[in-house]
Amino acid sequence: MSGPIPKWAELEAMSNEELKTRYDNSIAGNPAWFIVFRDELRHREQRRYAQEMARHTEAVTWLTVIVAIATLIQLGIVLVDVLS
Repeated sequence: MSGPIPKWAELEAMSNEELKTRYDNSIAGNPAWFIVFRDELRHREQRRYAQEMARHTEAVTWLTVIVAIATLIQLGIVLVDVLS
């Protein structure tokens, strides 16, 4: 590959498969292209992991709230039994 390195908007517009194909084609060509495509693939993978971790964090937060509410209900039941 030769020519200028793609602009950011062009990289974002490429699908993962297109990036991988260009990455493979750039290995023997211009090292700058190789680095750009590799870094963009890494960036997308990290963004995907961050989104996944955010979803897991939200799920754990909701489970914590549910367990806390269940604990308070159980405590209320026990206190009613003890005090009656």
